[in-house]
Amino acid sequence: MKNVHPIGETLKFYRRLNNVSQKDISTGICSQAEISKIENGKVMPTVELLQQLAIKLCVPISELVKDGAEHRLEQARILDQALRKLVRENKFDKCLRVMKQVSSSRSSDEVRRIMRYYEIVIAYRQQHVDYRTTSVLFARLIDQEGLQVQDPILYFRVKMALSILYAECEQYQQAEKIYTDVLQFTTEISGLKEERLKILYNYAKLLYKVNQPEKGLRIIEEGILLSRKLKQTSYLAHFYYQRGEFHERMGVDILQTKHDYTMAYELFSAFQMKQYADIVLEVKRSFLQSMPE
Repeated sequence: MKNVHPIGETLKFYRRLNNVSQKDISTGICSQAEISKIENGKVMPTVELLQQLAIKLCVPISELVKDGAEHRLEQARILDQALRKLVRENKFDKCLRVMKQVSSSRSSDEVRRIMRYYEIVIAYRQQHVDYRTTSVLFARLIDQEGLQVQDPILYFRVKMALSILYAECEQYQQAEKIYTDVLQFTTEISGLKEERLKILYNYAKLLYKVNQPEKGLRIIEEGILLSRKLKQTSYLAHFYYQRGEFHERMGVDILQTKHDYTMAYELFSAFQMKQYADIVLEVKRSFLQSMPE
């Protein structure tokens, strides 16, 4: 098979990601045939043409000329952002259409793995498969792709998805085992510190559900310390709220409970996280030490 120049593959990737035809992108710039030749590696575009194409695609020109591993990772990141937004909005059919548009025999391993992850997520969310089948598919993705070595970030995400899946299905012991395993994994890899915050937050939620306050408080204390170290104020506010919930349930330190809920409310308010601030105000008003007017 003839190798296509990375510029041609990259142009095709972003064009399909934006659901733009060759005719549409060529209008006012060049001929459709010219775009086809570029994408098929028959001609190299001029700098001026690349600039015009980058403007139409709303991407920096530097993205069209990247090569190698950095280029593949950036494509996977851009695709991941687009698919994640669609899944959050429950636009599953559109998500599948985007994946079909960008998929090709030359798709990088990074892009292919991301798409497989979303295929599994969507199949479960659309109730095409049950949680047992989903857990098997996630485990197979981890093993077949060697994610723990090849793609630690995606490995972490798949494991987190599994733990949330088990918790939703009240398989709490299996969910907790995944949390403890992944916490060990993120301890060994320093580049996953922010991901570790997500684990601690979700693990604390699980421990609250299964009524393990002592362990939950230890997890939250680590979360508070790491949030401060990484200057992740959003997580810090959530951890204070979680700690308030544990102290409230235990009923042993009313002053500490008030302090935690007040800190959560003030942090949510200060950083314009109004939705969360309103929730604290509505459900924990009696614990707040300083009441808004």
